[in-house]
Amino acid sequence: MRYTKRSLTRPARSLAAAAFAGFTALLALGPAACSDDDRPLARPPTGPATLASLTVAQLPLTPEFSPDVHDYAIACSAGLNPLTFAAAAAPGAVATFRAPLAREVGDGTPAFAMIPEDSAVVIDVQGGEGATSEYWIRCLPADFPVLQATRWAATNPGYYLLGNPAYFNGETGYAMVLDQNGTPVWYRRVGDDGAGLITLVGKNRLAYTRIFGFVFGFEPGRSYQLEDLAAGTLQDVGLVDVATDQHEFARMPNGDYALLSFPARTGFDLSSLGIADTVIADCRVEELAPDGHLVWSWNASEHVDVLTESTLPLQVNVKGTLERDVFHCNSIDPQPNGDVLVSLRHADAVVMISHATGKVLWKLGGTPVNKDSAKLVRVLGDPEGRFINQHDARVLPDGHVTLFDNHTLENAPARGLELALDLDAGTAKIVWQYAAQPPQLNSLAMGSFRVYPTGERVIGWGVLGAIAPAPAMTELDAEGHPLFEVALTNGGHAYRATKVSLADLDLALLRKSAGRGKP
Repeated sequence: MRYTKRSLTRPARSLAAAAFAGFTALLALGPAACSDDDRPLARPPTGPATLASLTVAQLPLTPEFSPDVHDYAIACSAGLNPLTFAAAAAPGAVATFRAPLAREVGDGTPAFAMIPEDSAVVIDVQGGEGATSEYWIRCLPADFPVLQATRWAATNPGYYLLGNPAYFNGETGYAMVLDQNGTPVWYRRVGDDGAGLITLVGKNRLAYTRIFGFVFGFEPGRSYQLEDLAAGTLQDVGLVDVATDQHEFARMPNGDYALLSFPARTGFDLSSLGIADTVIADCRVEELAPDGHLVWSWNASEHVDVLTESTLPLQVNVKGTLERDVFHCNSIDPQPNGDVLVSLRHADAVVMISHATGKVLWKLGGTPVNKDSAKLVRVLGDPEGRFINQHDARVLPDGHVTLFDNHTLENAPARGLELALDLDAGTAKIVWQYAAQPPQLNSLAMGSFRVYPTGERVIGWGVLGAIAPAPAMTELDAEGHPLFEVALTNGGHAYRATKVSLADLDLALLRKSAGRGKP
């Protein structure tokens, strides 16, 4: 297999002053060069609408230039960047720089301009029979995470969604959309405290959020950003009666939204667990209509027993009050009939909840009890014994359940796991798994695992330790062969990594609306 590794390397905070001085005369020619744009073409294009070459003198393009690759990134410094571009059109094609260069490309003659960070240089190419194409070179913001992409084999077309929780390494948090080469074609700066979830909620509609707290969200007034790329609108979506949590934003079959919260509940006697605290952080699932009003809610403490089902009653300090995070819900997967699958990290269990009654219909993993007397499903033949502190539980169309098994603080590797359930027998068996390499690596927090109709799998590794740079996500084929991987090389991590189809997001809209500010 061919092995290539591409990374964005960050230059010094400002390019050399000598470079700026050396190009001052060329900069003065910039406005005059615009006059060529208004002249009719001397000859009709006849060739393919592609470039033959493209370079930036001061910074490496990522990925390396190829005529078939139309999106690139360069790791810019803060402020203005003195950059020299050289491009040549393919034989029989005509190429033109857009502003700030605004001149015909010609045969590779260098063109200089001061390019602001967080902007793009675009080259329009005209070919024969009316064919056109665009090449975009994105001058990334100076605080953008440093990405490294590695490809071993071809993958099906699509975009990758991920965000970096910056509190782990001090980077600024960005929600981002990456193309097949790991190049950012869209991004939003969501805060110094880090980006949490980014998810697709409809064609050209993305929901994303900042991190609301190290463990879970407890600050009132926080919300998700729901951005419609086509309409150019941004909507705040959050819970009004309780604090919004950052772990999940899901779309119900009827178009409503499902979110999580961790409201404090008092009066719990935890003395049988050797715990003096009497306050728990409950898990609350809420369904909101698009106009924001509450449609349905579910509280874990009413259906999952704190004393017999919680496996990690972790103590947390919430504004000076000690609480026990006994459930720690971290994913919601709505089903076609309205029922919801919920992952309870601190119960090592996944539960299916009836939307009609609120009762737990079945429980996969965890302790062999349930407050609602739900059907208990145990995993047979697991070489690691059981899944622990899992994330991102989903139901596939064939009824299989997938999840990311963190194995937090355990001497076993994190893994993507697919299980076939026999609800009548109360058993499940592993039909596919892939563990972190090297195999002793568990994942402290976060993470995801998705299976796609094409057979490919995408694992988001969360906080995978002991190797640097740790991969943020790995895409594999159905046989478990790695195909593509993206790492955040400054020690960063991704909360969740997912893939969407090219039809879900319009590339032209992604390119035009990309930027670290709001639309």
